[in-house]
Amino acid sequence: MGSMLSNKLIDDSNAFILIALITVYNGDLCRRIAKKLMSDFPDFYKSKVGYEIVQRGYDEALASWSIAPQSVIVETRIAKTHILIAGERCKPALFYFHGWNGNAAGNHTELDLQRLTKDYCVYMPDTPGQLGRSEAVRHDTKTNAYADWAHDMLDELRIERATFSGVSGGGYLALKATAHLGNRVERLLGVVSHGIPPASRPPLRFWLVVIRAAMTGKRGWHYFAQQMGGPNPVSEEFKATIISINQHYKPRGNPMPLHDDELRAIQCPATFLFAKHDITMNVQATVDRAQKLIPQADVRVLENQGHMLSVEGMRLVNDVLVKWAASPDREDGA
Repeated sequence: MGSMLSNKLIDDSNAFILIALITVYNGDLCRRIAKKLMSDFPDFYKSKVGYEIVQRGYDEALASWSIAPQSVIVETRIAKTHILIAGERCKPALFYFHGWNGNAAGNHTELDLQRLTKDYCVYMPDTPGQLGRSEAVRHDTKTNAYADWAHDMLDELRIERATFSGVSGGGYLALKATAHLGNRVERLLGVVSHGIPPASRPPLRFWLVVIRAAMTGKRGWHYFAQQMGGPNPVSEEFKATIISINQHYKPRGNPMPLHDDELRAIQCPATFLFAKHDITMNVQATVDRAQKLIPQADVRVLENQGHMLSVEGMRLVNDVLVKWAASPDREDGA
C-alpha cells in the first residue's frame, strides 16, 4: 500500500502539497517520498521537466557535432566527471573547459574540431554541478577543489602533460589548474577568462542589462543575449540557450578571483584574449592585473568583441591553438 501511494504521489503535480497533508498521518512515509522526489533531478534545476528539457537539448547539440565524440566517466575526488573526447588518444592532449553555467555539448559552436583533432586529442569535461552530465555537486571556487579535479582527470586518463584552455568561467578552471599543476600544463589559453578580474561580481552595467531583461520577459532576455555579444549579432541558438537557462536552471554566480600568488605561480607560456565590449568584467582592470602578475603572458584585447565571441573571435581562438600545435619548441602533452 505504501509503495502504491508513493508512486502515485511522485506522478502527481501536487505531490508536495499532498506530502504536507500526509505528514500528520505518516511522517516516515513522507520523508521517503520526499527523498525520492528530490533524487529525480538536481536541486539547481527549477523542476524535473526543466531538467529533462535541458538534457534533451544536450543530446540535440551533440547530434549536430561534425565529429562524434567518445563519452567517458572518470572518478575524481570532488565528483564523477563526464568528459567528451574528440581525436586520437595518442596525440597531445588539449583540455577545453566550457563556459560557466553551460556544458560541453555546446563546444561545437566554439571549437573547430575538424582542425584541432589533426594535432590534438581534445578533452571537454562537463563541469560538476552545472548543465552537463557530471555529478551534481558544486564546490567553493575560493578553494583548490577545481585544481584537484583537474589533477585527478589527468591521472585517471593517464595524461602526463596537456594544454589547457577555457572560456569565461571555464577560463577560471583552466587558470586554477595551471596555477597548481606546475609543469603538467604545457600552455594556457584563457578566453574572456574569469579568475583574473579583481572582483567576481560583474560591473554595474551588467546588472542594468539583467534588470531590464528580467522585467521584459522573452524580449528582455533576447536583449541580454545581444548585449553579451557586444557589437556583433548573436545566434538564435544562443538566445534560446539564455531563455532556457533562466526558465529551468538556477545559475551559479561567477567564480572567485584567483589570489595574486596563484597567478604569479603560472610559469608556462600563456595567452589571454579579452573583449573590449565585455559587460561581465572591468576589462582594463583585468588586463592590468594579468600583465602585472603574469608578466610573460601575451595579453590581447579584441576590439570588436563582447563576452560572447563572434565566429571571427572564436576563429582566432582556434588559430592560436593550431599554431601552438605546429610550434617547433612544443613538447608532446600525451
